[in-house]
Amino acid sequence: MLSFVALVWLILSSGSQLPLLLMTALSYVLTNVQLRAVRIGYLVSRDWRPFVSITIGTHLVTIAVSLLLALLGAGDVRVWTLVYVVSGVVVLLYLGRDRDAPDVSLDVDVRELMRTSYRLIPASIGNTAMLRSDRLLLPMLSSSAQLGLYVMVATATELAAWPVQQYVDASLRKWRQQSPTIWSIHGRTAVGFGIGAGFAVLAGTLMHHIIMAWLPAYTDSLGLVPPLVLAAAIYSATRVQQGLLVSQARTGMASLVETAGMVASVLLYLALIPGLGAVGAAIGSVIGYSVGLVIGAVALSTRTVR
Repeated sequence: MLSFVALVWLILSSGSQLPLLLMTALSYVLTNVQLRAVRIGYLVSRDWRPFVSITIGTHLVTIAVSLLLALLGAGDVRVWTLVYVVSGVVVLLYLGRDRDAPDVSLDVDVRELMRTSYRLIPASIGNTAMLRSDRLLLPMLSSSAQLGLYVMVATATELAAWPVQQYVDASLRKWRQQSPTIWSIHGRTAVGFGIGAGFAVLAGTLMHHIIMAWLPAYTDSLGLVPPLVLAAAIYSATRVQQGLLVSQARTGMASLVETAGMVASVLLYLALIPGLGAVGAAIGSVIGYSVGLVIGAVALSTRTVR
């Protein structure tokens, strides 16, 4: 809350962009960490409806306000930044109210839980680098124009992985209590791929119509839709694999698989973006994510534990 108050103060009193961006980043990180903790609490307790309802409601309000700002032609980055950060604060304030908590008894070894979380840090870093390094490298190795074309489609198609991630998070307890077979493991991976593909096709189709109707300057980005739809489906399948590895307490292997996918993706971006621009980033995503998918499949096939 202190960082949020400081952010508002900066917006109202300063025209400098750097302090604003730094404070915005801090505010987002702090609120996002808290939201993740609250989200895990609701998932574990199975009392997830309040979290889902307020989160969806807040996102809808954020979208509505963003559309209003766009219609009004608001070009001040400080105004847009404030709207973006406020959404996370509103959720925390609502969920932080006193409420009757369900009686949940968890038999956990806290020290082992902490060790497990530490072993998953490389996986988190690898996932972030694999998913975001293309955005960082495109303007450095190609141009900001290519970045704009790429982000227009990638932002829409990567949303396809969100439902899959929710499915994985909600299934971890059940998977932990089961003895997986090769068929069940690959079957769940296929389900993740199918769900991701369905949502990615929907998002890609919607983006195609939006560009054709309202954003003719981005027509060149339409060629990126097929590879980025495929990349989103593959990435969704890797989310299932990561969940299965975590449910089997194979956190070291989860980090290894994610790191391998990251290295492959970054190397492909470095090789393809200079000559192909946004197309190279899209191809690099498809191949890089596929490397992680194949390694994850091999890791899950060589050992099945509880």
